[in-house]
Amino acid sequence: MLLGRSLAPCLARAKHRHPMSGPVAGGCEILFGVHPCLLALQRGSRHVTRAFVRKDYYHCDQHDGGGSKTFPLVKQILQLVEERDIPLMLYNGAALSFIAKDRPHQGICLEVTPKETSDCEPLDDLEGIQHLPVLDRIRDPMNLGAVLRTCYFFGVNKVVITPHTCTLSPMVSKASSGALELMDVHLAHRPEEFIARLKQDQSRMVLGTSGAGGNSVPLTQVTPSSNGRTAIVFGFEGTGVDKDILESCDQVVAIEGARNSAVDSLNISTAFAIFLHHMCSMSRN
Repeated sequence: MLLGRSLAPCLARAKHRHPMSGPVAGGCEILFGVHPCLLALQRGSRHVTRAFVRKDYYHCDQHDGGGSKTFPLVKQILQLVEERDIPLMLYNGAALSFIAKDRPHQGICLEVTPKETSDCEPLDDLEGIQHLPVLDRIRDPMNLGAVLRTCYFFGVNKVVITPHTCTLSPMVSKASSGALELMDVHLAHRPEEFIARLKQDQSRMVLGTSGAGGNSVPLTQVTPSSNGRTAIVFGFEGTGVDKDILESCDQVVAIEGARNSAVDSLNISTAFAIFLHHMCSMSRN
């Protein structure tokens, strides 16, 4: 194990380059940040063509990496890179920032194939998820990443997205603290038909989400179905869940805030966390 010995043997093969040696390989993208890179390597769901590491890691103390809290994780990354004979290149911080397009890389980047979505057929693949998130047209990668992080924290490792949701980019992975690398993301090409099948074939209660008022039911008054299984539909940051999808839901649910508040809504990732925590708590009780 590299954890506990010098990094020098691992980095001896590394090539020192500045600026980046060659363009990003065709069909690949740059994954950045310690947790996304480590989890991508551990899960093995992406093909990794090159690893880029901050060269001053070579000179760090073998026990604590100069005091960095993430250095033990960096060692694990380097061990996996070495075991798989992935080309390793050393860069200074400025060059890594260029590779990562000035995003927070924490001294580690990987050149990887994109994260792929799966089809929603067969529905049996989603059978084991008690509260299935259906994410409709979420456009902001930071929001999508935060939602995925919440999902995995509460033990949900599969989600469904609709067309026009933002791509599963490295920014999404970073915002999810790497949770994207551990999750199965399914694409529903025809959301209304998909929801109808969830209700018919899996006897799920489908809960759409909306702002308070109108025909919405307060989250605290939601009663689970007899089998306790739900699908939770969250929508686009601007206009919410698509009208046709919302009409196909069994109930429209809202989180109630303070009356007469000057702020009348929550960020989607915050609302989603409250919603999923409530549903999971109800299931446990």
